[in-house]
Amino acid sequence: MQKGYIRAFVTTAYEGKPVPGALVRFYFGGQLLAEQLADESGCTPYLELDAPDAALSRDPQATCTDLFATCNAVIYADGYREVKVNSVQVFGGIHSTLPVNMEPLPLSRRNKEEVNPIVIDIPQPAVATRGANDQDVPEEGLEVRILSAVVIPENITVHLGRPDAVAANVTVSFTNYIKNVCCSEIYPTWPEQSLRANIYCQISLVLNRVFTEWYRGRGYNFDITNSTSFDQYFVYGRDIHDNVSRLVDEMFDQYIRKSNYLEPFYAEYCNGTTATCPGLKQWGTVTLAEEGYSALAILRYYYGDLINIYTAPVVEGIPSSWGGTALKYGSSGGAVATIQSQLERIRQNFPLIPEIGTIDGIYGNRTVSAVKSFQSIFDLPVTGIVDKATWFSIGYIYTAVKRLAELTSEGIEGEKVFPAYPEVILRSGSSGEYVFLAQYFLILISEVIETIQPLALDGIYGPRTMAAVRAFQTAYGITADGIVGPVTWEALYDTYFGVMDSLTPTPSYPGYLLRYGSTGSDVSVMQRYLSAISIYFKSVPGLTIDGVFGAGTQRSVIAFQRLFGLSPDGIVGPLTWDSIVNVYNALPE
Repeated sequence: MQKGYIRAFVTTAYEGKPVPGALVRFYFGGQLLAEQLADESGCTPYLELDAPDAALSRDPQATCTDLFATCNAVIYADGYREVKVNSVQVFGGIHSTLPVNMEPLPLSRRNKEEVNPIVIDIPQPAVATRGANDQDVPEEGLEVRILSAVVIPENITVHLGRPDAVAANVTVSFTNYIKNVCCSEIYPTWPEQSLRANIYCQISLVLNRVFTEWYRGRGYNFDITNSTSFDQYFVYGRDIHDNVSRLVDEMFDQYIRKSNYLEPFYAEYCNGTTATCPGLKQWGTVTLAEEGYSALAILRYYYGDLINIYTAPVVEGIPSSWGGTALKYGSSGGAVATIQSQLERIRQNFPLIPEIGTIDGIYGNRTVSAVKSFQSIFDLPVTGIVDKATWFSIGYIYTAVKRLAELTSEGIEGEKVFPAYPEVILRSGSSGEYVFLAQYFLILISEVIETIQPLALDGIYGPRTMAAVRAFQTAYGITADGIVGPVTWEALYDTYFGVMDSLTPTPSYPGYLLRYGSTGSDVSVMQRYLSAISIYFKSVPGLTIDGVFGAGTQRSVIAFQRLFGLSPDGIVGPLTWDSIVNVYNALPE
């Protein structure tokens, strides 16, 4: 037996902020192993567990149940939905991190027993059963390329099923996608060169799908599936092994390409034991690595001598490019100032990162301490040196927290998502976020109270808002003075959630284009979804829900399309409709 190690990293689902004080309970065989609290960065200490010897998971003849230990985790935090993760995998000699996204509960739903927990079941790695991904394999050199250059995308949207299956889509960062795929497909105990060869294949396969727009060009609203019959395995919510995480942070912008071809190589592969294929055999990479083959030599063994490793020139979402030289104590210049300013912004979300102070471009002790703290939180070697992996990790986290802040900076964030009465009476002439939210409540309530006439979602308490408030008050037996005091606010608040619970399921695309001049119930549905989205994505302007596709609706559609990478033509076709529906369904309940 060896020791394996597992910890939890607990953040909020919509803002990416740590949840300090979250209670994490680990269980084994129904018995409580440990009860831990997350620190200010959302991390628990590593829990040590007995695990099978690592050598077993390098043997293709070993049975899966002998290869790793499993435990269950239950995560609690006040104001958030409980999360249960079953079959967390712990390998001998490996440290792993379980990322946990906590969904905030609306105030009216908190402390109620009927709120069901989120349950995540982690299956065994696919290498035990993986066949060949031999469907929809592109021919090399075909003129299917859409993009003009190989770009590492900021995010990947994964369809959790076969392409035509009714299943959810999830969007994750590119690096987190590759880390998840590697941990879901093979074992972290394999030799490093074996891991590298497999990671190169996984990166190249998804980049081929993105580069050729294989799915999006066929009308789908995702980049890749998690079906191993078509693509590669992805398990939403699984634990990530730290050694895999560090390799991916180093390798994520490198991919396989054959000489004389521009597109990333579609690296077909299978497990090589229960299934065979023309490409790489995953178990075979272990034997070759143990014989001294490098990752590139392993790839050429399976794919031929024309295979080479290339680095993508562009990484989306990173505000500053890697300069190629590590930054360390004594370094100075603009690159140091960039890292200092990004870490200062990141520490607003992760306060365990110490303050740097003056952004002076000089890499001193304070910068070293901040870098070490960042590396510790995000599973990087704690060196205090900004190498390529640390540079891009800082850039990714900086971009994420900055964008999340921008999405809510002019609106409502944190505990204010569904706040208690603001202690300020809302009346004619009032403005601001509480007026904005009251208007949103009224717009949704108008679905069931026909006397509430359409009003704009603009945060200004004008005549239409006053009329809508009066209509609501009349319908609920409240003094119809057109003023939102504590009684009216509470009634709005409770009625809103009742309406949300009673709304019909999300309808399918109506089958025709919605554009300027269109009218009817389908337009109303689309307007309602966009109105809800505008609460959380402030670059999407609010609009009047009146069933008329006018200039205001067109502006909202164009803003949504630009925000989510669609053609900004102001027309709602099947791709835009599905994207609006998916974003709406992902909003907090």
